[in-house]
Amino acid sequence: MSTSTKRSAFMRLAAAVADFGDPFYAEERQRDVWNEASAFGFQLILWGGLTLGAAMLWIGGRDALPYAQALVGVIGLAAAMTIGYARRLGVEASGNWSRSRGRYLLLALVMGALLSGLLRATGSGDGLDGDLSTIAGAFVGAATVLVLVWLIGRRVLGRRSPDGDDEL
Repeated sequence: MSTSTKRSAFMRLAAAVADFGDPFYAEERQRDVWNEASAFGFQLILWGGLTLGAAMLWIGGRDALPYAQALVGVIGLAAAMTIGYARRLGVEASGNWSRSRGRYLLLALVMGALLSGLLRATGSGDGLDGDLSTIAGAFVGAATVLVLVWLIGRRVLGRRSPDGDDEL
């Protein structure tokens, strides 16, 4: 940690939880591999947790609501603290949005499933009180629009990632 970074309670908590003083972190390759493995695990937890939350709401309905809310809340807190930690050390988590369009499209689909599952489970919304065909139609329609917007941006406007690879 740089000397210009104030040792706030948040930063002391992060150091205690992650145990940055452990000799394990002294060896550079070990540290780099562990950082990559942690990033991979974090992404699995994020994607898996959001997908599981959506599945819980669609399968379990209202009975699964408190469990899905707790799961998504824990995931959201972990993500917010991770981003906050990086910001405290001067690193912005928002990378090149154009290079990650496919990932953001997939995230939008997962979030759509989660939110529509929430609507279905709570029975709220104008006419969306558990009518499965209405919710499914709205979800498929939104997904179709997102895919079309992504394809138009990629093909018609020629927006591809700088290295020439299209990502999804």
